[in-house]
Order: sequence, then C-alpha cells, then structure tokens
Amino acid sequence: MTDTRITEVTVRVSTLLKIVAVGFLVAVLVFLREIFALLIVAVVLAIIVSPVADLCERYRIPRALGIFSVYLIAFGVFGVLFALLAQPLLAEARGLVTALPDAWNRIVTATASLRAFSLEHGLTDQIRGAMASMESRIAAGVFGVLSDIFGGVLSLVLVLVLAFYLAAYATTIRRSLIAMASERWQPFLIGVVPRIERKMGAWLRGLLALGAIIGFSAFLGLSILRVEYALLLGLLAGVLEVIPFAGPIVATVVAVLIAFLQSPAKALLVLIFFVVLQQIENHLLVPKIMQRAVGVHPVVSMLALLAGAKIGGVPGILLAVPIVASIMVFIEEYGREHRTRAAAMETKPAT
Repeated sequence: MTDTRITEVTVRVSTLLKIVAVGFLVAVLVFLREIFALLIVAVVLAIIVSPVADLCERYRIPRALGIFSVYLIAFGVFGVLFALLAQPLLAEARGLVTALPDAWNRIVTATASLRAFSLEHGLTDQIRGAMASMESRIAAGVFGVLSDIFGGVLSLVLVLVLAFYLAAYATTIRRSLIAMASERWQPFLIGVVPRIERKMGAWLRGLLALGAIIGFSAFLGLSILRVEYALLLGLLAGVLEVIPFAGPIVATVVAVLIAFLQSPAKALLVLIFFVVLQQIENHLLVPKIMQRAVGVHPVVSMLALLAGAKIGGVPGILLAVPIVASIMVFIEEYGREHRTRAAAMETKPAT
C-alpha cells in the first residue's frame, strides 16, 4: 500500500509583504546607488566629527557650533596643505608621466624578446597615448580629480551639509530610526547603536591617523633615500592606507618600481624601508591607535573591496570596508547582548 502524504506550506501575507518590501528596497538602493554612496559618506563624516559635538554638548555648548568649528579647522588645514603641496605634487606628477615612456623604452631596449613583443603589439605607442591623456587630466588640476571622486562640487557641498545635520541632530535622528523598528528590537537598539557609533568612530579616526603617519613617514624615508617623486609616493602611501591589506602592498610595489627606474640598488633599499615601515605599523602603531576599534579580517576586506568596486567603482571601494565593519560591529554587539541575557537567565533564581 502506498502512503501518500501531502505537505502543506503556509506563508503569511505579512511575510510575503516583508519579502517584497526588502526586494523593492534593494532595487531602489541599486538604482540610486550614487545617492546612497553620498549618504554613506555623510554618515562616515558625521561619525568622525560626533565626538567633538558630544564634548560640546557635555559643556552645554551647541553641537552645531562645535561641528562648524571642526569644519573651519579642517578647511583651514586643507587650505594650507593645498597651498603648500599642490604645485610640487602637480610638478612631480607631470614629471613622472613624462618619464614613464622613456623608462619603458629603456626596459624594452634591454630585453630583446620584450622589444619584439612591444613592437608587434604597439605597447610603446599605447603607453605614450595613455600618459598623454593622463598628463592632460593632471593639467586640469586637483579640482578635476576631486570632481571625479565626489561627482562635482555640488555633491561635495551636499555631503558636508548632510554630515553637519546628521552630527548636529544625531540624538533625534537615532531615536526616530530606532522608533521605526519593532518593539522587540527597540531596547536592544537603544543600547547597541551608541556603542556601534563609538567603535566605528574610533576605527575611522584611527584609520585617518594611520594614513597621515604612514604618508609622512614614507615621504620622509624616500626623501632620505633620494628617491624621485617622494612627495607623490608618500601621498599615495597615505591614501592607500585606507584600503586594508591591499593598499600598503600596492604602495610598496609602486615605490619599488619607481626606484628601480633610478637604480636596482635603490629599489632594494626602498623595499627594505617599506617592509620595516609595515612592521612598525603592525606591531607598534596599530595596537596603540586601533586598540578600541573593530578589526576587519584581510579576506573579508578583499571581498568587500571587490564587491564595492563592482557596485560603486571608486566610491564603492572607499566605502566597502566601513560598511562591512559596521555590520561586523552589529553582529558582535548582538552576540554579546545575547550571551549576557542568557547568562542572566541562568543565574536568575527560580520563583
């Protein structure tokens, strides 16, 4: 006798509506990913300046005044740096772009097989064309590069204004967002969201501090070794420091290649210098600066960077790791809260 059983699966209408709502939200975020990226940048800036606003609020000083002071100081510092470094950086960039085709010709001439391959595929002409295009973009000035990154001056102003209001009205915005969650989650979110903000802020400020220290150290070391384009390479090392794991490696490779164009011995010294610098960073700077911040595993960072590049290009690369770090903080805090509640239930006396 054959036993035929029918299994019924019941799905609530509310569950279907939630699935549809989540799918719709994902579609909207993908369609409006550029606006969403600007919002994430604004949130990141707001988290960075929030401690100053909190300190002002503690002494009964308006939060907006504290944030405005941070903006003034930041614009003043960047203005001074721009006035001092813009011309040397542009000069080094133009010099490097001009020197690369000649360096390629020297390498090709020294290697017969490479020269044949280069002539067959026209690599020399392609490099010259690429360098000419890059030189024209460099001649457009730093504002052109900023325009490419931020999508124009208007977008940059929008990000600054959004960050200002997010930091100035952080408490009100936080309460409003938490109120949108279900009642079961609200007590947890009230306790965990401020901790997430503190950890994310410590991570972001620590990353910026590491970038400044590594960039200046790289510039100083390369200048002592008399490597050409030391200022440009130092800036590159500082900027790439915000990309975990892959950034320092790329900065090292580029510096070694540039030094190799001058002499193999100098390239070896540059390699040793960057290895020592990374050891100092990993064993001295990171434990001190990032001790209260959340860490992101290198493999997770690489996957996040690849996903960010696929979804949002350069802004996606810059924002991928902070987004993943915030998710990891949430998971960590949720696990800690769950373990605390479980321990409290176990120790609670029976009635």
